[in-house]
Amino acid sequence: MTPFSRLGKSMQSGAKAMLCVAWLALFGGSLFAQDRLPREVDLARLGLTLHWWGQAVNDRSTGQVEFLTADEQNVYVQSRSGIVTAFGLESGRRIWNVLLGKPDRIGYPASTNEEQFLAISGSSVLSLDKMTGRRLWELRLSNTPSVPPEVDFDHLYVGTVDGSVLAYDLSRIRELYKEGRLPQWAQLALKWRRQTPDEITSTPISTGTTVSFASRKGFVFGVNTTDKHARYEFSTDGKITAP
Repeated sequence: MTPFSRLGKSMQSGAKAMLCVAWLALFGGSLFAQDRLPREVDLARLGLTLHWWGQAVNDRSTGQVEFLTADEQNVYVQSRSGIVTAFGLESGRRIWNVLLGKPDRIGYPASTNEEQFLAISGSSVLSLDKMTGRRLWELRLSNTPSVPPEVDFDHLYVGTVDGSVLAYDLSRIRELYKEGRLPQWAQLALKWRRQTPDEITSTPISTGTTVSFASRKGFVFGVNTTDKHARYEFSTDGKITAP
């Protein structure tokens, strides 16, 4: 489930919250940020109002904001320095901030499900409790990811630069973590691997029964989430350049 596909009735208030966070996260101290809050009269012209504002934790020298995502509960700010800050969607309260991985590593927007916040750092997927920021597990991938991760209730999906889509069993990942066997034994949680002709360029999208993904040269695939059996496949007239 992608971050915005589950917003539902929270979409409008979430968009307002994200506008405020995006504005403030680009600046340093709180006083400096307050001087640059949008005026209500300017927001009114766009049909908006200031729901809340907050200050993301950041390294001012290397902390450019890279990604801003949201789900039904939280808004997440990911910076280039590797720091992630979570705000309550309705309250605007900063609920946690965590340093994930090393600064300036290739990263992608985070994904969430009902319980977890998942982000890529280098060649690993990191999972946090999305309400507390507590690390749940780390999964080291066999290939370099090329798109953000996707997660549903049962599986984690990752597209890679060599054209593979990897599906991991979330319950098995949790078992391996409790046994102290992650990240070294990540392959034991791999449920299936689907190979395509070239690099995966769109994040896999899961409906719970079918997961769909596309490759750079314009091939689109849909497979069963449980066994990678093909449901459909087609090609486009040109390269796919957007999700």
